[in-house]
Amino acid sequence: MQFQSIRGLAMLCAALLFSLLSVVASAAEKLTNADVEAWLGATEQLMPMQDAFTKMAKNETIANQYTEEEFKALAPAKQDEVMDEMLKQEGVYDQIYPVLKQFDWESAGEYMRVSSRIGLAIGAYMREQLLASVPEDQRERMEQVAKPVDANPEDVAVVKENWEQVSQFMNKHMRPPQ
Repeated sequence: MQFQSIRGLAMLCAALLFSLLSVVASAAEKLTNADVEAWLGATEQLMPMQDAFTKMAKNETIANQYTEEEFKALAPAKQDEVMDEMLKQEGVYDQIYPVLKQFDWESAGEYMRVSSRIGLAIGAYMREQLLASVPEDQRERMEQVAKPVDANPEDVAVVKENWEQVSQFMNKHMRPPQ
């Protein structure tokens, strides 16, 4: 399976980064409320570029250079280089970076790494809420079928603190197909 990581990252953006894919190594820094706020703001403004992210997911030139594991093993600076190259190839680098800078993201790679963490934390929190809302016998069956989301518990706590804003964002942008 070649470079599912970048394909996943691009699709993650195209799907508002709420996928449960673990596609990029997590940043070592602690996730904060400000990170969630910046992520919501940047993601809102990047939504009109969804087609570019979808196209990036199909970018065979770069996507086939690394396996998922190889990409995860790259240093963050190298991940940033790869992301920037993809953005340039798709002709959206100059459109995306002003948005990222507006919300104090140092790079597209940093935004994507934090996006991955937030996406995983959202998935874990939603799973937690779902399991808490069903009777014990159903919960046990669901836990057997649905694998836990590999999210940092501290990240999940930050998403929980910001759940009102996150859920409003999701309600606004995540509509089921008609």
